[in-house]
Amino acid sequence: MEGKAGDARYADPIIESGDETWAPSGIAIRGNELFVTGLRSERLWRMTLGPDLEITHVSTLLERKYGRLRDVVVGPDGALYVTTTNSDGGGLSYAANDRILKVAP
Repeated sequence: MEGKAGDARYADPIIESGDETWAPSGIAIRGNELFVTGLRSERLWRMTLGPDLEITHVSTLLERKYGRLRDVVVGPDGALYVTTTNSDGGGLSYAANDRILKVAP
């Protein structure tokens, strides 16, 4: 089974991708925001968390601009650093295939 089971024996996911494949690969938390990189979706997902860790808002950054997004971390300056992996044969080839991107949303 995938997605929300609605069965007390299992913990339901806090978010589902529906019919789209995100292929999440990295995750970082900054304050009440959760950031998730997507390989297949080629996006950085930004999710705002409520007091009970429910997701109250979802938006995307870097949408299909840099190819497959591998990982995200919060730097000591508070900015997000995102790595790409486009040279591994899993995605399209881009001029600057593998990069480290600094994002300050």
